[in-house]
Amino acid sequence: MQFIKSKDEKILVLTSFSVLLLYIYLNGGMALHPDSNMYIEIIQSLSSGENYYNNYDPSVTLLRPLMYYLALPFYLLLGDASHSLTLLNSLFYILSVLFFYRYVLILFKDQRLAFLSSLYFLSSFPILYWGLSILPEMGSWFFVIFLLYNLEGFDVSVRSRTNFLIFLAIGLSILYKTNLVVIPLFIFLMLFSNFGFKNFPYYDFFLFGIFISIPVFLNQVFVWYYFDINYYDDFLRESLFFWEKDATASNYEGELYSSEYQFKYTQTYRTLTFFIAFPFLFPFFFLGLYRIKEDNFELY
Repeated sequence: MQFIKSKDEKILVLTSFSVLLLYIYLNGGMALHPDSNMYIEIIQSLSSGENYYNNYDPSVTLLRPLMYYLALPFYLLLGDASHSLTLLNSLFYILSVLFFYRYVLILFKDQRLAFLSSLYFLSSFPILYWGLSILPEMGSWFFVIFLLYNLEGFDVSVRSRTNFLIFLAIGLSILYKTNLVVIPLFIFLMLFSNFGFKNFPYYDFFLFGIFISIPVFLNQVFVWYYFDINYYDDFLRESLFFWEKDATASNYEGELYSSEYQFKYTQTYRTLTFFIAFPFLFPFFFLGLYRIKEDNFELY
């Protein structure tokens, strides 16, 4: 079966590949951000068997290790951690464009809209700035798009092998970036909007939740047994929300800083700054909701 199915998909793959090559050529490689060197060093340490987890934030190394394991074969092949992450993110970039096109196409049944929106997606500022860099963002966006595409038309009553594999993939995506724990929440809201409280398929949601939890649970057992680290204390309380045990806190390097300064490192703060930085998203968001209501359009 041909993976690239249409002329539009061929054009988009070729365009994204060209943009990727041009960006790498002009930039001298994928962009490096303040924490990029940390990801490079973790892969180098992992390949050599060093205790990389002792030198970095456990929420970055142990609670979301999938990026390093996926990049490791490329590192063994290329011998360079930066190049291995560049290759990994390049694959995620091209595949994200492809599945974004397919997702928009099955939603709106409009080939022109799907094609133009995909061109906008592959050249948008967040994709070029954070996606084409030594960061986990491109992979996390790929997982979101890929899973949304596969969840389209999802029937909760069908217990097929494909559905179970999709939910395992959701669990794996959380191991790539822990913030993707919002995907199960999205599924819950999707089912709740379709069935309501009275007819909600609790058993089916619980069953699929078990499959989502398998990769996370196995990793939790491993990191808790060997490193005394858990998702609740080292991700939910420290990363998502503002939380302090004492008046001061320490980062993974042992440096102390005030509780007021720590709030800048929470996902809550980052979410607020994102909406402040991109205020134009709100009008388009509400406009989209209005169109969905007016056209009686069902997303799922």
